[in-house]
Amino acid sequence: MYHLIKSIKIDIYLDYWFIPLRIFGKLSIVFICICIYANVYSQPLCSGLSNMEIGGYIFEDWNYNGSKDVNENIGVPGVVVNITSCDGVSTWSTVSDSDGNWTVNVGATPFCNGADDLRVEFIIPSNLDTWAEITSSGSNNGTSVQFLSKGSCSYLAISATQDYCQDSSRVSVICYEGGTGVGNINPALVSFGYNATGLPAAYGGTGENPVPEAQILELGAVAGMGYQVDKKRLFIGSFLKRFVGLINGPGNVYIMNYSGGTPVIEGDFDLQGINPANGGPSLDFGIVCRDAGCAFDPGNTGIPADYILPESPYDDSWDLDAFGKIGKMAMGDLELSEDNNTLFLVNLFQNAIVTIDVSGNTSSLPGEVNQYLIGSLPGAPTCISGSIRPFALSIRRGVGYLGLICDASVSQLPSDLEAYVLSFDPENISAGFSTVVNFDLDYVREFGQNPAPPINWKAWADTWATLNPQTNGSDNNYMAAQPILSDIEFSENGSLVLGFMDRFGHQNGRANHRAISQDPDLVDTNSGGDIIQVCNVAGTYTVEGGV
Repeated sequence: MYHLIKSIKIDIYLDYWFIPLRIFGKLSIVFICICIYANVYSQPLCSGLSNMEIGGYIFEDWNYNGSKDVNENIGVPGVVVNITSCDGVSTWSTVSDSDGNWTVNVGATPFCNGADDLRVEFIIPSNLDTWAEITSSGSNNGTSVQFLSKGSCSYLAISATQDYCQDSSRVSVICYEGGTGVGNINPALVSFGYNATGLPAAYGGTGENPVPEAQILELGAVAGMGYQVDKKRLFIGSFLKRFVGLINGPGNVYIMNYSGGTPVIEGDFDLQGINPANGGPSLDFGIVCRDAGCAFDPGNTGIPADYILPESPYDDSWDLDAFGKIGKMAMGDLELSEDNNTLFLVNLFQNAIVTIDVSGNTSSLPGEVNQYLIGSLPGAPTCISGSIRPFALSIRRGVGYLGLICDASVSQLPSDLEAYVLSFDPENISAGFSTVVNFDLDYVREFGQNPAPPINWKAWADTWATLNPQTNGSDNNYMAAQPILSDIEFSENGSLVLGFMDRFGHQNGRANHRAISQDPDLVDTNSGGDIIQVCNVAGTYTVEGGV
């Protein structure tokens, strides 16, 4: 038994940032998640080999140093091992097992030039070739061809290039402020060192201060981010958050360039209205009413103040139309393909996966755009008394992953809330999905704010009256947690770490109005996300804690 320790970046959404009135923020925190696995792997069998056997161990070399370090205990299954006698007459073949071990009994073999060495060739099969490569030669690593004498063993170190991370890595964090964003030079994106700890010095501590990288007037409300390693570009997708302005509309993707000494916004592109190359409807990311003209549209109140956003982040507003459209328009998560040529993103309005060729220079983007409507693809789940709400994406080792929930919006019953992680082929999305794991979301959760009742997940609702948020006693701090499966990460052994954010944290704000026409009260928000680990035990996924 051993402890697998993994640093996980989780997005925690707060209704305050830098504390001033009606300012909003998103804080990324590094958590340490510990899972205990029994019999996850066996020690290499080298010590137990007979003089008629050869064997070895193939492992993941996370730091690319060619040595098997103390915590590098994840074996690589499925690697083909071809063995040839020194005279070229006899051959054997095997594959590494689920723990990365392999052994072959070769029996009596001939001598050549006074030795009976055997030629051992390792072949990475096509299902691993999308991510696996042999790392640097080192004390526990040879090349893809090695020579072994009987009774001896070898190590082979393999890693995924996309898993490599240099020591000076930084964490980029999105900041929100209320208002249109026009003229607002406060930070919209900051970064700090991955190993930074403590309260920043600017706020009375001794820790590293966040470094501003972009301003509110440049980005506005954004959320999903995907980093293109080879070109050092960060793609950032537009996101709808109540009280926070969209600078260039819900279909806009911004591009930060980190290749120089100072990060800069190098450009952006708008996907709204583009006709996808693979056919189907034009891309549509939705629309939100935030001006006087649409206030008189059918179904709206006819009161412009209910919809108009102020320029100042310190002024209150109602932003009524945004309340019911959170998580239903603009963009969800963004991810880059493992070859860095394709950007994947979730279109929340059309419930679709969008792919964009981003192999070219920034001025040429977007390249070819394709869209895949999730509900029309084979294997897409059917929700009971509600709709699918996708958001999370991940691309890992040749496989794409999509996270979504069933929102129970029709029945309004928490028992109809369900989470899904679906897998798909990034090279052939039209082939559809396979379900990796799904589970109900009506489990008992902890307190939202003591002494409030447990902040269990609620069905999605688009009006204040239907949602019926609760307060903590007599104060104006409201809670109404609705799940969005917003992030999918992986631990070293392939276990899933799922990040859930609270939709209500984006529907409500800090010292601002309830979503009721001309409501006079200023209220606060207590949002409650969650982290769920789905453990990979011998290829079977088990949700933590019996959820």
